[in-house]
Amino acid sequence: MQTFKRYILAQQYTPGFVGIWVNPFYFARRGLLEEIGKMAPKMKGRLLDVGCGRKPYQNLFRVDEYVGLEIDTPENRLNKQADFFTMAKHSLLHRKSLTESSVIKYWSMFLHRISF
Repeated sequence: MQTFKRYILAQQYTPGFVGIWVNPFYFARRGLLEEIGKMAPKMKGRLLDVGCGRKPYQNLFRVDEYVGLEIDTPENRLNKQADFFTMAKHSLLHRKSLTESSVIKYWSMFLHRISF
């Protein structure tokens, strides 16, 4: 039964033929998988996956280090496989006037903290 559950979960992110029936987002996720598959071989060094979830695409990358980042919530801490959690949702993303430079500044400060 556990093997079956793992298979169905895999169909959510790396959908194959069966995914068409068990994944309501089949076409979107299939397209995402294909595009990530094209881009992955070009990635080198350290990779930061923002919104990594359970890191379903980690095995596509041959990088020195794969770092996952998620928004810090009790549910995410329980169910996600992130290496780091951030309060960005509360401190940055809910601001009414969000500029590109503020996003870049925030992520620069974060990346500096984790020594990227």
